[in-house]
Amino acid sequence: MTTPEPKGEAGLAIGSAEVDREHTLQLDLLDRFATQLGTGADREALAATLDQLVDFTKMHFASEEALMRLYGYERFAAHVAQHEETVERIDALRDACEAGAEDLTAETLAHLRHWLVEHIRYADRAFGRFLVGVRDAGGDGVLRPRFDT
Repeated sequence: MTTPEPKGEAGLAIGSAEVDREHTLQLDLLDRFATQLGTGADREALAATLDQLVDFTKMHFASEEALMRLYGYERFAAHVAQHEETVERIDALRDACEAGAEDLTAETLAHLRHWLVEHIRYADRAFGRFLVGVRDAGGDGVLRPRFDT
């Protein structure tokens, strides 16, 4: 099944429509924050967008991790470690914003966005290929949970 690429990025679709939509929303929130920062939005607007980004990212990672457990993904621990690092980066960004940090720049956001895009491009796409293999292994195109893990 082909799913659309997350907006503005090539090579990020993992083959799961729901996960791909979540990636698009996650990147949209980060881009919205960057736009707000660049246009001098007030601290309240910045904080609200960052709160949404943090909350959504944690929900998205929990969703991915539940799928990984359900289907017995062999790279689960390494993938979760990357999720934890991403959450730490986003939490640090929120802390810097709340503290009124002067060094919160477009460059800081570009590094975070690059990290997230690379995670999707490599780690999440590997998980997507795993899901396709699980689906295709049954011969009928249906994803079946693994209860033996």
